[in-house]
Amino acid sequence: MRKVLIVAYHFPPAPEVGGIRAAKFAKYLPEFGWKPYVLTISEDYVTAPDRERMKDVSAVTIVRTSVLPTLPELALRLKNWALAPFRPDPRLEDKAKNPVRDTSSIPQRTIPRALAALRRYFFSLFELPDQQIGWLLPAIYIGYRLIRREGIEAILTTSPPTSSALVGLILSKLTSARLITDLRDPLILHDRKPKEVRSRLSDAIERRLERLLLLNSHRIISTTEHYTAFLRSRYPHLPPQRVHSIPNGFDSADFPSPPKAQPADGRFVLSYLGTFYYGRTPEHFLRALGELFKDNCIPRNEVQVHFVGHVRHAEGVSVQELLSRTDLNGCVRITDAVPYPQSIRFMQESDVLLLFAPAQYFSIPGKAYEYFGARKPILCFGDSGATADLIRKVGGGIVVNAFNIPEIKDAITYLYSLWRFNRTLPYRLNPIVFERRALTRQLADLLSTRAA
Repeated sequence: MRKVLIVAYHFPPAPEVGGIRAAKFAKYLPEFGWKPYVLTISEDYVTAPDRERMKDVSAVTIVRTSVLPTLPELALRLKNWALAPFRPDPRLEDKAKNPVRDTSSIPQRTIPRALAALRRYFFSLFELPDQQIGWLLPAIYIGYRLIRREGIEAILTTSPPTSSALVGLILSKLTSARLITDLRDPLILHDRKPKEVRSRLSDAIERRLERLLLLNSHRIISTTEHYTAFLRSRYPHLPPQRVHSIPNGFDSADFPSPPKAQPADGRFVLSYLGTFYYGRTPEHFLRALGELFKDNCIPRNEVQVHFVGHVRHAEGVSVQELLSRTDLNGCVRITDAVPYPQSIRFMQESDVLLLFAPAQYFSIPGKAYEYFGARKPILCFGDSGATADLIRKVGGGIVVNAFNIPEIKDAITYLYSLWRFNRTLPYRLNPIVFERRALTRQLADLLSTRAA
């Protein structure tokens, strides 16, 4: 059996959705003649591990490494250590003897412009290409020894973070193993970085790094046709057959039982599972729903909304505050992240699944494909881009402008009427084409082909 090293910063039991794609590839690759080895971070660096996700990869060889602190992290630690003796011990404070002073008249210190620029350059260069760069040296050291010892002939990197792709590039140069670069999202994400950690120099280096990675990749894989087309146009000198699309998908094994026809309490249930970030916010959906209740278009007592995951804040605003503004307290239930099997049950027991994807032209949330696996109607917020095109192509959902309140109200009303009459939205394309086993076969074929 041929051998491949999967380089993945996020991997089970890490809860990040980015780890699922690598785990599913590792699960099914042996069926197509490839034995996977996984190089990832130690569990000591995993926050809120989800042990349920380890079931898929129980038979996979997983090698975990340490992560070194970056220079900015070391500088912060040094600063905290140096200032520690001068900080008051809160246990010794007596608020009665030390009343709070009114500091409104005291001038606030500001950071000089030159110092702020220097700080920005420091962070932009020493956490380049991202904050996970501390994994680079441990991963290269352990990965090199593993490739030599096991006779591994191919390296599959999955990113973001871009540091994973950089690890794979260096390992391929050191060992001559073929490099397959898998991009779950666009490789360089300048616009998603805070300006405090960017500079002209760091942007230029990242662009150079992107070019270097793509030119030295045996195969380049993206998750959407939109991004594949972009890469082919951006790098016309690359042979078109070197750049491929393998979408995300769902694993039928994760959906063992048929979904319930209707929840036990007989209410119309709309659910979102995931994270409110990258411009994803329920604000306009909540405003539309509140107006429908106010106008008596839909009975308030027949509707239940579930937000599950990292959903307590959106765009810096408390979701609870949004509920108060729209008078939806009591209709919306907020649940923190749950184990993966439980999230699947949430999907199956819902009547409509909400998908927030504004301003994401090149990428599609992995959750969209799991929604297909649940076989429930999808309400997609984002009328242009890869996600909207996917829903229109496959069917089984409605696409609306994420900020158009009347359009959102019409969609909710229509989906509610379908629920009332026990009807659903038809699929134009069988979602089985996004089954993880079939997608892994495509990957195995790319691993086996010669360079273009």
